[in-house]
Amino acid sequence: MSKKYTMTGTVVEVGQEQTFNKFSKRTIVVCDDPESKYPNLLPFEAVGDTMKYLDKFKGGDKVKVDFFLNGRKWDNPKTGATQYFTTLRIASIFADGEGGEQEEEEPVVEEPQDDGDIDDMPF
Repeated sequence: MSKKYTMTGTVVEVGQEQTFNKFSKRTIVVCDDPESKYPNLLPFEAVGDTMKYLDKFKGGDKVKVDFFLNGRKWDNPKTGATQYFTTLRIASIFADGEGGEQEEEEPVVEEPQDDGDIDDMPF
């Protein structure tokens, strides 16, 4: 099982749903410090039913994200090249209220899942 991490920050962008064969995902980009000269912009993924929880967020919103750090290997069947991918998969996401407290909402909870052995997709 993957370890769960937490980050608070500001939403930069909320992406639209993307579908690849039978796999769908949606991305939300969060910045740890928008005022920094070198901001850290992290794309978090939501999959399946958890994608709907991103509907309430927009750029500029303060959020707290609990996430799983996942990594995987992919061998390109056309070139034989091996690539490694890292994914920040959302476990739960909340609006960060005044004073840094979470709003009382039911969190998104999702255990990391094996997306199967799909050779034609690098994610």
